[in-house]
Amino acid sequence: MDFGDEEAAEASKSITETSAVPDASPQPQETETDALLEINDEKLQQSLQTLDKEFDDSTLKVEKLKTLEILVKQERKEAQYLEFLKEENEVPDSIDPADAAHISDPKVYRRLCLQIRKFLKVSLNGWQSNISDQFPQSVLQESKKDLVKLLYKLRSGKLQPNMVITLSTIVHDIQMEQFTKANESYMKLSIGNKEIKDIKEFVELARRADIKSAVVKVNKKINANGKPFKQTKFKVRGSRYQYTLVVNDVSKAKKLQQSLPPSLEIKTL
Repeated sequence: MDFGDEEAAEASKSITETSAVPDASPQPQETETDALLEINDEKLQQSLQTLDKEFDDSTLKVEKLKTLEILVKQERKEAQYLEFLKEENEVPDSIDPADAAHISDPKVYRRLCLQIRKFLKVSLNGWQSNISDQFPQSVLQESKKDLVKLLYKLRSGKLQPNMVITLSTIVHDIQMEQFTKANESYMKLSIGNKEIKDIKEFVELARRADIKSAVVKVNKKINANGKPFKQTKFKVRGSRYQYTLVVNDVSKAKKLQQSLPPSLEIKTL
């Protein structure tokens, strides 16, 4: 199952094409309906039966033809998608980090996109088979919805090359069980990042059961008056999002850090 992955819309084409015959006197133009009606009745019925579609004798020919056009497009679309799945299944599971240096090569770009897609789908299937209290079905469903656009962009080749490089790096690190490096790459990418403005709201988020770790980073900044100050950035990661809060007051930042749950694994940078 391809989780919510949407098909790209195909451009509609006419079943028949007509060409104008030069004539000295103006002739009435043939309508689309007239062109459709020229198709042999027996041939039309055979085509519909081939596609498992039955009509009674009272059904208008134009209606039959339009149904045939829809069925043919649908069948073509399904065939293209099956061909894509075959291509996706044939790419190697393991990502080669050296490929990142050759991302400008269309074949390398395509392969990395398919490998990332394949990894995500396998991970979702694995999750589906191991539902737990920590990672319930409801969170899985939300995760699938969040990944629909990403899966589509990976399939259609609409993802920026730098994004593909970052995602492939994360997947490679996970495959090599280098989870710290994968986490650092994820932090930089900030997929699903939500910026929080209120300190109280951030503290409440940090107390959620799915929040396991926090990162606190202090940066030296210069204000509008040219005076230096310390800016503290807090980050906590939930099952779906990474939440970020920026505090420009040192005393407030200190109080906030003291208010974080003691159960959190806090990393100070």
